[in-house]
Amino acid sequence: MPLSLAQRASRYVTRPRWHSPAPRRPYSTEQPQGRPRSAYATWYTEMLPGMVPVALLGSAVYVGLRFLQASLSHERFLDEARARVQELEREIAMLREQQSRGDVAQSVLQGAGEEETKRSGWLW
Repeated sequence: MPLSLAQRASRYVTRPRWHSPAPRRPYSTEQPQGRPRSAYATWYTEMLPGMVPVALLGSAVYVGLRFLQASLSHERFLDEARARVQELEREIAMLREQQSRGDVAQSVLQGAGEEETKRSGWLW
């Protein structure tokens, strides 16, 4: 049976809230009369509120330790790089000293020149 125009229009009209009060929910810790609380609901209501601060503290400690590890790793890398730079500077100073005295063998000087020609290009 088709609906009349008034019946179709009344479906889309909103009624004020005060005409149909919402059912009230009891916010108490007492069990409702008819259904016992499930074991999962009991476990979540007992354990979850206490686990939130533990999870937040654990996350903060984890992030702090990761930051410390990254910082120490970077510091170790810098120390190794500084040691390598000092080693190379000592080697350069030793070679310059030998060059100024004329002790550097011709093969060392020629070998350095050959490396430059080897690196000059791919096609030539």
